[in-house]
Amino acid sequence: MTKLARLFLLLVRVSTMTAGFLTSLLGEASEIRLPHQNDPNDLRAIDPRNVLSNEPLNLYMFLGKHFSSVLPGTTWNQLPVAEEYKNDSIRYATIDGLREYTKNWKFADRDFCVSNYSLFVIFFNRGYVFKVELRFVSDDFLGDSENDTKQYCFDEKPLFDVLHNETGGSLVAKDGGNEVIERTNKYVRILTTDFHSADLSWALLGAPGAGAP
Repeated sequence: MTKLARLFLLLVRVSTMTAGFLTSLLGEASEIRLPHQNDPNDLRAIDPRNVLSNEPLNLYMFLGKHFSSVLPGTTWNQLPVAEEYKNDSIRYATIDGLREYTKNWKFADRDFCVSNYSLFVIFFNRGYVFKVELRFVSDDFLGDSENDTKQYCFDEKPLFDVLHNETGGSLVAKDGGNEVIERTNKYVRILTTDFHSADLSWALLGAPGAGAP
């Protein structure tokens, strides 16, 4: 079992600060197959890598998209079930390596680090995206030490501060951390921290994990 898979298993046992801070992702991360520029079947596809690099605060653009336009070439049955929802119609895919994507964030002009365990998670309900999440989990989550991990990241709180500085909103203390919630007529955005890890998610209004209306 890989460290990433063990991370998913451990997350099941961890309580969260908000409904927007997910805690259980079981199984191996599914491979995301990205669109080919010259494939006529992918004309409406959105390349997650491009959005993560250049428009990380616009990840809500995935909401409502069919999985075939987000994961061209992937079948529904290839996607693992998101066990925390206890519903086989809800599945997910992940992209790791967020550290490399954050290097292109023009607004990130202060010091912060990104752990090796950080993930971008896309959740689908009956084939359509209802939630996307940037999850920043510190490198010591599984007991790693600075000597075990290159570019070790112990504290994701500075990254939370960078995101909050860019997105704005009022901080609210909750369950030993802080959260910022923004609602539009389409989605709810939740930025949270427990002063160690950080999480930024967008979910369609009324969708699982979107919080109270």
